[in-house]
Amino acid sequence: MDLASDLPSFKDLYLPVLVALAFWGFKKAFVPIQHAAGKVLRRSRCKELKKAKAIRVNPFAVQRQLQKESALFGAFMLSAFLSLGIMLILAQGEVTPAKIVYLFIYMLPPLGFEVWWLLQKAFVETLLQETSRLGHCITRRIPSRFQSPRRAKDREARQEQIRIAKKAATKWKHVKQC
Repeated sequence: MDLASDLPSFKDLYLPVLVALAFWGFKKAFVPIQHAAGKVLRRSRCKELKKAKAIRVNPFAVQRQLQKESALFGAFMLSAFLSLGIMLILAQGEVTPAKIVYLFIYMLPPLGFEVWWLLQKAFVETLLQETSRLGHCITRRIPSRFQSPRRAKDREARQEQIRIAKKAATKWKHVKQC
């Protein structure tokens, strides 16, 4: 038994070394891409949370987002069934490269609706979590409208006339009762 026969030769080592170098190269090349993707995902999540916190106090806006998610699911299902029907009709003949391209083209609308629906579904889940933190005291806050100074002055004058009329009415009632 010779010890030299048990040692690996260059033929046995070059493939694992090449694979290790390839993985090392991919790791070094994709680290900046991973960091950039992480920043984009964090920024997107932050934007989504800000939007959810702004909407959570308005039950009508929450309901609108829920309905939007349901409508997107319906659009996704409808487009999936239509694409499936078109593909079944298209697949009845001989398979050609053109038909394969058409099959991929017909799958794009359902895939687009599915991605849109899944993004909306994730946002609705976040929105419902944020809404549940408020409890049962959700109230609709309607922003006040801008009123011109002339309109505000006229309103104040009308309110003053109403106060004067109420005072006069209470004095008249008091005089009547005596």
